[in-house]
Amino acid sequence: MAFTSPPRRSAVDIASSTDESAAPWASPVRRTALAIAISVAALAARWILDPILAPYQLYIAPAFASPLVTYWCGAGAGWLTFVVTTTASIVLFVVPHHQPGASLVGPVVAGLLNAAASTVGILIIDALVRSRREAQRQAASAMAAEARARRRDTYLREFIDHTPAMMYVKDLDGRYVLVNNRFGTLFPDCVEEGSGRSGGERRAGRPHRSEVDETVMETGRSETYEETVPLPDGPRTWVSCKFPIVDDDGRTIGVGGVSTDVTERHNARADLERREHVL
Repeated sequence: MAFTSPPRRSAVDIASSTDESAAPWASPVRRTALAIAISVAALAARWILDPILAPYQLYIAPAFASPLVTYWCGAGAGWLTFVVTTTASIVLFVVPHHQPGASLVGPVVAGLLNAAASTVGILIIDALVRSRREAQRQAASAMAAEARARRRDTYLREFIDHTPAMMYVKDLDGRYVLVNNRFGTLFPDCVEEGSGRSGGERRAGRPHRSEVDETVMETGRSETYEETVPLPDGPRTWVSCKFPIVDDDGRTIGVGGVSTDVTERHNARADLERREHVL
């Protein structure tokens, strides 16, 4: 049965879905309805307070409605709300109370105060909303990257644990810091289980740096060779490839190795050589 990977989602997709799920008024229709409701409520509150505010010719409604609409619906809707509620306030509350021949200083000052308060409110709320959304995107991106890293670690761990070859990594002191199941099964005395499952980090009980290890660390080049190792069930022959492990700065921090069991092939070749020698 073929294995099909699930569709991958980018960090941007995850961040977008996070923003949408966090915003109860994400759809345009809901944003429009909310902006209208807030504007009407602000104008209604201004109408109720008209006996108190009329002598001062204060607008009030735009300064309250615009920041609220900006928070829930965005800066564009906030500026539109500012224009609509300011126009409505002038028509409903300022013009009816203005006496012919009276000074226009009061209405002009009130209008400037209204514009300043609304503008400051819109800018501050918009900056806070943008900052929150950016933080959400960064958090979602970090979570997506962490999930991808965990998935890659799982793939790598399962791969090295199920290969018949031995895989291992030594640090500069000759301690095994990473081995697969095959190595741990054949050489349990060389490693000490760490906190993780097989294939995770392991600490060596007996650090050992072979001549090949020294050569690899000194030259920075991989080495392939054949070796025979005695085991309880008899000697086994391996073809080993060792290579340097380097950090981001290009410095060697360890030695990695892959050893493939070629005992059967080695024995067959030895038998063939013996027969040819007898003949």
